[in-house]
Amino acid sequence: MRTQANMKAYVYTCFDPMVWPHLVEIFDQRFGRHNYFFDPDPGAVKNLVSPSDSHLPKIVISKIKAAYTLHPFEFLILVNHSKCGAYKLVGKEFTDAAKEEEFHKRELGKAAPFLKKNFPSLIIEAHYFLKEESRMVW
Repeated sequence: MRTQANMKAYVYTCFDPMVWPHLVEIFDQRFGRHNYFFDPDPGAVKNLVSPSDSHLPKIVISKIKAAYTLHPFEFLILVNHSKCGAYKLVGKEFTDAAKEEEFHKRELGKAAPFLKKNFPSLIIEAHYFLKEESRMVW
């Protein structure tokens, strides 16, 4: 039985069931099982930079702050993925994979400074997962 949490990261990603099981495997290998927070949320990064409700960024920040207060970690990891249904619901559909990837780079690029302002001591990483290929590309 674990008595002391040794959290290394907070992973904020979409809750798409075709994506998150692969991400758990990736981050289990990187940080060790149960050594990071895994927060799957519909749209994830979208909720920070292009939210459908203005309260969503505050809710996300509150969750991260609570986790950090309870079990400090070093990395805050953001993951967007291809063919995201949350973006599709607001009219963002792509026929060109390169344009879709560029769009997600911009979204993640907006999220990183916003989070850095709230969590200046954390290392913030942004990653893109190809849903169709079940692999991280960056």
